[in-house]
Amino acid sequence: MRITWECFIAVFCLSLLVGASTISANNDVASTVKITEKTSGTTENNQLLDLGILDSEAFLFKRETDLQNTTQKAREMLQKFNRSLRSFVTDSGFDYVSFEPNMDSLRNLLSDIEFLVETELEFHQFESRLNFSRIMFQSMVDSTDKLKRYGMYELPGHELIYEMIALNVKVLSMFDSHGSFDLNNKEAEEKLPSLFFSLYVWESDFQKLNEVHPGVRMVFENKCAQVKRILQLLWKKLQKR
Repeated sequence: MRITWECFIAVFCLSLLVGASTISANNDVASTVKITEKTSGTTENNQLLDLGILDSEAFLFKRETDLQNTTQKAREMLQKFNRSLRSFVTDSGFDYVSFEPNMDSLRNLLSDIEFLVETELEFHQFESRLNFSRIMFQSMVDSTDKLKRYGMYELPGHELIYEMIALNVKVLSMFDSHGSFDLNNKEAEEKLPSLFFSLYVWESDFQKLNEVHPGVRMVFENKCAQVKRILQLLWKKLQKR
């Protein structure tokens, strides 16, 4: 009976030790699992965060690159437009006959450029160029409409109005795409005296005409005043260099 009791006590104590070891082992495993899960979750979150930063940087880079490409595209389109306008103005005058068939395509090109700048770019970067391009184009369109009619020389003063309108376009073409006059442009500077001379001769000839219709006189005087104002402005700028 004693041996049996001692054996029972030994077995009981052994079971307690085994149970404690199992619980400890289970706790260690649970702790390990929790730590692993926590570490794994943190690593995953960090990876997602890194991916988010990379995606954001990639988006910003792409947007900046797209903006640069679009800006360059707008500049090139404007240069093309202004070159096209100036190609119709030569030393002999304004070739409105060649300009007229191209008016619609040029108008569409300018409208496309304006829309591109207004919707995707910084407008102030292109404002002066767009404004002058629109002024130059519209002046050529208006001049074409009048030159087609006054070019027939049917009444006194018509021929001189024709010359004055063409001179007005020629003077405008001396400005750059921003609407500014390059004071270092020797070619433009050399043209000023001959332009002043043409203005003086045609104004003098017109004043000698008789029986000029009041409307015709008004058109000539307005065009003459426009050209004179621009030429005088350019001359003053050259003198102040």
